[in-house]
Amino acid sequence: MEFSDFSLSVILGVSISAILLDIFFRTDIISVVSLLGISIYISSFFSVSWEWSTALCIMCWLVTTALYFLLSRKGIDLIQHAFDPKGKSVKEMTEDAVGEVAVYREIDGAQFAKWKDELWPVHRTEENNFSDGENITISSYENGVVSIEKTK
Repeated sequence: MEFSDFSLSVILGVSISAILLDIFFRTDIISVVSLLGISIYISSFFSVSWEWSTALCIMCWLVTTALYFLLSRKGIDLIQHAFDPKGKSVKEMTEDAVGEVAVYREIDGAQFAKWKDELWPVHRTEENNFSDGENITISSYENGVVSIEKTK
């Protein structure tokens, strides 16, 4: 494969930029295509026939893709942690919340449980006779809605 120096620079620049963007979007397909571009760049350094250059490009693509997926997840987590050190990005409540103490909040008639500085909607029942700011216990969690009971 014959590319000019400018074309190779563009391929490398776009590939690295796409991988950096993929750190935040985590689509994987962008990274795989970008790694192909990097492999084309690497294989262009060898003066061999186009058949060998293509084979070298494919081998290089497989190796870089394997290395990327082996090393990237830890690296991406470190980079995301650098931008979000306290982990305040989107979190999802898990079953770990069941049994935890939260604070009951009522805002504009809507009922919420405040747990770890986040408001979670409360399953409405007739037994929800809580006052705003009262400590409650999360009894169950399903589909983003919590059921609560009085703290004992």
